[in-house]
Amino acid sequence: MLIDVLYPGILGDKAPTANKGKFKGWGYEGNINWNDRVGDVGYHVGGTFTYVDNELIDNGGSGALAAGIRSDREGYPLGSVFGLRYCGKIQNEEQLAKYKDKYQDNSSVGNIRMLRVGDNMFQDINGDGKLDAEDYVYLGTDAPKIQFSFNFGADWKGFDINVIFQGAGKRTVFRREGNGNADPWQIPMRTPYMNGSNHWVGNIWSPETPENRYPTLTSIGDINNYNYQCSSWLVNDGSYLRLKNITIGYSLPKSVLDKQKVLSAVRFSITGTDLWEVSHINDGWDPEAASTVSNMSRYPFLRTVTFGANVTF
Repeated sequence: MLIDVLYPGILGDKAPTANKGKFKGWGYEGNINWNDRVGDVGYHVGGTFTYVDNELIDNGGSGALAAGIRSDREGYPLGSVFGLRYCGKIQNEEQLAKYKDKYQDNSSVGNIRMLRVGDNMFQDINGDGKLDAEDYVYLGTDAPKIQFSFNFGADWKGFDINVIFQGAGKRTVFRREGNGNADPWQIPMRTPYMNGSNHWVGNIWSPETPENRYPTLTSIGDINNYNYQCSSWLVNDGSYLRLKNITIGYSLPKSVLDKQKVLSAVRFSITGTDLWEVSHINDGWDPEAASTVSNMSRYPFLRTVTFGANVTF
């Protein structure tokens, strides 16, 4: 694989690229289909399944670890997600004081001094009394390792139905902007002039509702940048199952068409696309979308129903 060669910065030029990196990939796939007819009823069922994985073997050294999606960490898959380990909300003033005393002068992951009760806490993984890049942990991969689909259909006396489901598994979604920061779509009140999600309404931390997901509301950038940085709390499980397509149709029988000399075939149909899904992402974001697709640059997700008529003369 092509990688940037280690190159002294004092030379004043961009590092050259060479075919020196190594990674290994593996996986398997399969599909199965069955067609049959029982009396007047014809039917078919089928499905596909794919599993893929990979590991970066040699990148010429991994370099400094940074949060977000990385493809330069030896021993991990390309597109790995790294971030902090979430360990709960700050529940009271005493807990806030202890957290600040421990990390406000020992943190490179945000402005600890500005935190309030209700904000997130993150874990010092290596136990050195600091919150920094050494505490980033592997959270998963951006590319799904599992993809699958299954379909079935039937026909009977001119009526027919065809259904397709598709899905994915083992994907960790860190939604981000081009600069690597978290997509403002996820941050309540971050960009009030944008059309954001209302999922946070009624789900904000308070002393009466300490189990709620979102930290105390604020428009202060430093606090939001701390709470909504890449972490086990912010990333989403990208697994989903979606009803991708369903079509129901009816074809006029030959006995009806034989009564006239103009039409040789007529079929009416109704088709629904993306009508239903099960997803762990419940704020309206499409689990099929790329992690860099933000609310500023995407067309709203649509569920469509189409009526059709196919007439053959």
